[in-house]
Amino acid sequence: MNELVLVSGLGRCGLSLMMQMLDAGGLPVWSPNRAKWPDYELGENTHENYVPQGATGLMKWVDPTRFAPPRWVKRTVYLTRNAHQQAKSMSKLIGGGPAFARRDLQALANGIRRDNKRAIAAAAARGAVLPVSFADLIGNPTEVLRRVEVFIGAPIDIDRAQLALRHRETGEKCLPYLLEQVLMRELSLGVVPAQFAGGAS
Repeated sequence: MNELVLVSGLGRCGLSLMMQMLDAGGLPVWSPNRAKWPDYELGENTHENYVPQGATGLMKWVDPTRFAPPRWVKRTVYLTRNAHQQAKSMSKLIGGGPAFARRDLQALANGIRRDNKRAIAAAAARGAVLPVSFADLIGNPTEVLRRVEVFIGAPIDIDRAQLALRHRETGEKCLPYLLEQVLMRELSLGVVPAQFAGGAS
């Protein structure tokens, strides 16, 4: 790759999974501190001055409504998710869980819908945007990866990329636990999928 491509969206929409799949598929993942699987998430990535103009590869960019992406970015893969399920996942992450009132979840979901529109418009003002839904990513990963491959103009080992995808019995619905905690626990025990044995590239 000869450019920096953002993998962006609001929190809890599948960004880490997408990065895991692209990394496993052989694409260069850019991070100033060589972030490791499974997050690829660094606070520094939210400030455009931290990203050198010569940076290439794919970079996770969380919450694009709050931080301006680097001015030279021309392509963004933008993930969306069912807003209600995304709101449930957000509430679980911050400790609200079942205690979150229905009206609070609805307000959060409404904010997600609003902010997605703002973020996509901001990304589109910089260049091309490829929208990807979390439901499609987990339900039809081959097709999504082929679309990403064409969009960024770099080959993806689709078979290896799909090895990063875990079966979800709930589909796109919010899991009853935090998957990140499971992944980190497995990593601490040395249970790391073969494609991640060498860490993120």
